[in-house]
Amino acid sequence: MFSVRDAKPEDSTVIASIEEENFSDPWSKDNIEGFILSEHTLSLVILDSENGDEIIGHILTTYAGESFPEGGESEIDTFAIANESKGRGAGKRLLEEYFKRLSELNIKKTALEVRVSNEAAINIYKKYGFRTVNTRKNFYKDPDEDAYIMVREEKN
Repeated sequence: MFSVRDAKPEDSTVIASIEEENFSDPWSKDNIEGFILSEHTLSLVILDSENGDEIIGHILTTYAGESFPEGGESEIDTFAIANESKGRGAGKRLLEEYFKRLSELNIKKTALEVRVSNEAAINIYKKYGFRTVNTRKNFYKDPDEDAYIMVREEKN
């Protein structure tokens, strides 16, 4: 069983460790803490209630334009699930809560970058209505790799 809540600055150590196991260029604890405390960010963590409400994943995003009549925009800055918790539906549950929160904020468009080789993530994003709109050459390092820019737009 999973639950989702807003990330707190004191979660930054756990989030940083999940970043380290998932990415070759992970966010630092200090960057995460600063991000969580920033305005116009939506930072969520997912907890595994079967393991004492341990944080097993996160999504950190920025948003703007929520007061626009046509709705605002967001960008998923980082999203990861701990390796030992993958394949259990945690990512799906976290994305569902994320899109619910975006709707409450009147955010209608979401963008992200994803490694072109990360087929699992690309497939998940497609299931949630993202489409590839462009490619950023050599966006990622260690190893060098292109990124797809994917966008999801809510229907009014």
